Amino acid sequence: MTDVEKIALYEERLEKIDSLLSGISDNNIEQYTINGRELKKYSIPDLIQLSKHFQNKLTSLKNKNKSRKILTRFI
Repeated sequence: MTDVEKIALYEERLEKIDSLLSGISDNNIEQYTINGRELKKYSIPDLIQLSKHFQNKLTSLKNKNKSRKILTRFI
């Protein structure tokens, strides 16, 4: 996977996490079972941690190709 594809993927994941966080209410059920099938949702702290994780990966990928200049001054 190229860096451009990774950046697009991380941006998409961040958008989904943000949309989940904006739609969560205080009384949201985290886990339940119906007829032997279980559904477990991410908790708010888990979503925030995931968001930070993907934001850090995205930032490092975007900064990866930037050239770094070291400026010196001789006196």
